[in-house]
Amino acid sequence: MRTTVSHSVPFLLACCLLLGASGIVAAQELKSAPLAKELAQLLDTAKLDAVAAKDPSTADGFVAALYFPGSQLLVVSARYAVPPLLAEKIAKK
Repeated sequence: MRTTVSHSVPFLLACCLLLGASGIVAAQELKSAPLAKELAQLLDTAKLDAVAAKDPSTADGFVAALYFPGSQLLVVSARYAVPPLLAEKIAKK
């Protein structure tokens, strides 16, 4: 499989952000663990492995979660330059 730079750059940026935030994640673990467990259960029930939504607290923010059943839940938030475009893509699933 051939990977283009346009596909690998966002992935590498996301990895760097996650590694840099590992200290923050450890500090939030006590608060977020029950919520993460609840989200995993909801995704299991709905038979979903990913979910994304507009962040209501910001005009251009979005949140998403990628779920690997039985092992891992990856949750991210980010700002998007053209919020209506991403909101439309999310609405279309």
